[in-house]
Amino acid sequence: MVDVLRYGERLKTPGLNLLSAPGNDAVATSALAGAGCHMVLFSTGRGTPYGGFVPTVKIATNSELAAKKKHWIDFDAGQLIHGKAMPQLLEELSTPSLSLPTVNKPATSVTTSANWRSSKAA
Repeated sequence: MVDVLRYGERLKTPGLNLLSAPGNDAVATSALAGAGCHMVLFSTGRGTPYGGFVPTVKIATNSELAAKKKHWIDFDAGQLIHGKAMPQLLEELSTPSLSLPTVNKPATSVTTSANWRSSKAA
């Protein structure tokens, strides 16, 4: 870790930074974006449909949630307790996550866009 930032501060040092900010979904991801993050890896145990204004990769903490809310979830970390090795999971997560902002839209971005279009058409 290269730096610890207070809520409202911007990134100053390249590398892994820790941001001390509130933990609420919308506030936390907005604080990360405001600090200068270009992408948020967001773990969820309940499957909130929130998507930030920077690419937000939703990581389900359990496979049941990932299966139930597959249109909101980008990655199923629950595979670990079902026998998948941690190095394999890390490889699967890091490869798509690193290319996600330029190649694919995170699931929440797609959902948000679809909801916006359908409400405008009505």
